[in-house]
Amino acid sequence: MLHWLEQEYANPEIGLAEMAAQLGIGKRQLNERFRDLFGQTAYAYLIQLRLRKAKEWLPSRPDWTVRRIGEAVGFRDASHFVATFRQKEGMTPETYRKLYAAKPGKNRELD
Repeated sequence: MLHWLEQEYANPEIGLAEMAAQLGIGKRQLNERFRDLFGQTAYAYLIQLRLRKAKEWLPSRPDWTVRRIGEAVGFRDASHFVATFRQKEGMTPETYRKLYAAKPGKNRELD
């Protein structure tokens, strides 16, 4: 499942039903297993994965708009991406990008 999510996270059509179908189990059983293993639902894991990818791309792809990055990591629209990012990270994607942007002549590691 985790490998499949790593490959398919950018597909905005993925939801709980598609994840459960990959394992041939019900949605409730999928969430129970994810809670046991990761302390969160399967969909919350997917959102976390999408945000992790966005955090990698925001500083490293300055030519891409926030909207484009949001869509590239699987969010259907920019407003949902920005609102989710702000809720989970405590700042907007643009603020994150500025904070972690590569400075000429300096190597900065992302968190």
